[in-house]
Amino acid sequence: MKFIYKVLEHGVIIQTEDYCHFFDNVKNAASAAFELLQGGSTEDWDNNEPDQRVEYYTGDQDDLLIIAKTFSRNESDSLFASIFFEEVHLFFYINGLLGGNNE
Repeated sequence: MKFIYKVLEHGVIIQTEDYCHFFDNVKNAASAAFELLQGGSTEDWDNNEPDQRVEYYTGDQDDLLIIAKTFSRNESDSLFASIFFEEVHLFFYINGLLGGNNE
C-alpha cells in the first residue's frame, strides 16, 4: 500500500490516502510501516486522525524500504528517526526478509 511518513522529534505520522495517525511510540510506528510495506491495509485500523495529515513529509514507502534494507546509523538523523529506521530494519530482519536472495 502506498503511504508517506513524517518523522518528528516526538513521533511519526504515517499517512495513506484514507488514513492518518500520529504514533508517539517508535515500535508501534515501525510495526505499522512494516505491515504496509508487506502489502497490508489500514481498513481495520482504529484511530484515524485526519487532523494530523501532512503536506510535507520525510519519505514514502519506497524510501523506507530502501532505508530498511540498507540501514546504518546516520549522525544527521534525530534519535527518534534513527530508532524508527532501526525498528523497521529489525522487523525485516526478524521476519527473514533481509540477507540471501531477499535483498
